[in-house]
Amino acid sequence: MDTRLTELVGRLLPSLDAAFPTELVDVLAGFLTEFTGADGVELMLADYDLEVLVQVRHDEPAGSAQSVPVSGSDAGRAFTTQATVAVPDGDTTVVYLPVSLRAERLGVLQARLPYSVPADTLEGLQQAATVVAYVVFAASRFTDMYEQARRRKRVALDAEMQWNLRPGDRLFFVSDGVTEAGPRGAEPFGEKRLQGVLLATARQPPHEAVRQVLRTVSAYQQGAFRDDATALCLDWRSRADHGP
Repeated sequence: MDTRLTELVGRLLPSLDAAFPTELVDVLAGFLTEFTGADGVELMLADYDLEVLVQVRHDEPAGSAQSVPVSGSDAGRAFTTQATVAVPDGDTTVVYLPVSLRAERLGVLQARLPYSVPADTLEGLQQAATVVAYVVFAASRFTDMYEQARRRKRVALDAEMQWNLRPGDRLFFVSDGVTEAGPRGAEPFGEKRLQGVLLATARQPPHEAVRQVLRTVSAYQQGAFRDDATALCLDWRSRADHGP
């Protein structure tokens, strides 16, 4: 890759990191214009339904921002294939680059270049798009601008839990046969007792946590369950937890 573009990528991250989170697109556009002559730089983020790509602008509410469909568009093709798409347009070339963080597809970076794009320039732009993905992910902690672009409609509670999916979090499902278990005429096991068992098993692996919960409920029941008692435990882990 061209040394000049290598320097671009090296300088881009600290520049984006030093800017206000809402100024990310403006800073990025300035960099690409200076180093590659690009204009028409746009960051488009995919909505959570993965149906449209929404332009992100700090001076325009997400609800009124322009968007393009994922299906049938050049930007959508870059997003779905996770490969750079270059489209000649008169004397210029419009480049669409996937903005992704490991396995999570965030959106697409668009730039219009005043020439046929050399391979080393494409490589530099691809690395710049990767830098943008990391910065967008981090900036979401300090502004809801990027989150609003991705939320084209209200997110249900279960979807909210999944998207906010962090390593170390645990999700425990139980049927009502667990909370309503108990000897005839006695108080049901209830949510308070269940909460105590979940706290006591927090450091145990999922399969053992499930076993301990059902074992405790069975002991409290003092006999056969009158209703189905089901438990399911899911842990969110980082890539490092799974090993190579």
